[in-house]
Parts: sequence; structure tokens; C-alpha cells
Amino acid sequence: EESSMEKTQRRLRLNFFDIAVLVLIIAAAAGAWFVTHREDLGKQPPVTRTYLVELTGLPVGADAYVAPGDAVMDNIRNNELGTVESVETVPSMATVLDESARVIRQAERPDEITLMLTIQVETVEDEDSIDTLSGYSLREGDPINCVIGPLHATGYILALDR
Repeated sequence: EESSMEKTQRRLRLNFFDIAVLVLIIAAAAGAWFVTHREDLGKQPPVTRTYLVELTGLPVGADAYVAPGDAVMDNIRNNELGTVESVETVPSMATVLDESARVIRQAERPDEITLMLTIQVETVEDEDSIDTLSGYSLREGDPINCVIGPLHATGYILALDR
């Protein structure tokens, strides 16, 4: 008669087919986990950033519609772009040709203003981009079309803190 030890050894013997099936099951489980969790891999936690926006060509008095704490939205896709942290009104300038002196100079436009906004926003970033939580990609020099309350304005992202 066989001892219990010999029975155990006979039962635990694995052949090539058993090992191949076991490897396939482990690979399928790992693949399923990766597919369901790939969005979480490589993502950093949200970071609060500030960026500077120049809104140009606004009528005099438009600065009355913008105040710290106001929400800034993208005018095209309605993405959240952050919250106004500070507002500075500066004269709107134009490049003009002074024909009498034959030089190009900057001249103030009396009927327009420029707003310099510092905006605070929660972002996520990877090696290629910095995006708001709503999916808007922030890049220095890019144009921006935004809505702040009743004000619709266009301008550029001048600086983005790193």
C-alpha cells in the first residue's frame, strides 16, 4: 500500500499542460487588472497652479465685470479654467507708424483697455501637458477665449507657474 506521502507527491505532479493553463490564467488576471486600472497609472494628484492671462481689446468699463473670486470658463467648450485671483487694468496699446518721424511706436488706444488676470486652477500633469481638471490644456503663448460672468473676452496665456 502507498503511504500518504506518496499519494501527495503523485497528486502535486504538474505536467506541461497544467503549467501552461496556470500561466494563461495569471496573465489573463493581470491583463484584466491593467485594463481596468490603466487610467490611474502614471497620474499625479491635482496641483493648484496660477497662470497669467492678458485679455485685449476690451471696451472701457469692462473691468467692472471682473473681480477676484469670479469663475473663468472656456467660451468654446465650456471647460472650467479656474478662479480669478487678481485683476489689473492697463491701457490698451497699438503699434502705429509715426510718419513725421518715420518710426514705429506704441500708442495708447483711448477707447479700449487690457485686463491682466491671475487665475488659480487645479491641474493634473503628465510628461506632455498641464491640463485643468475639466480637460483644458494650458500652454504659455496659447490663445484663450473665456467667459467671466457676462464678459466674453479673448487673449493669451502669458505665463504659467511651474
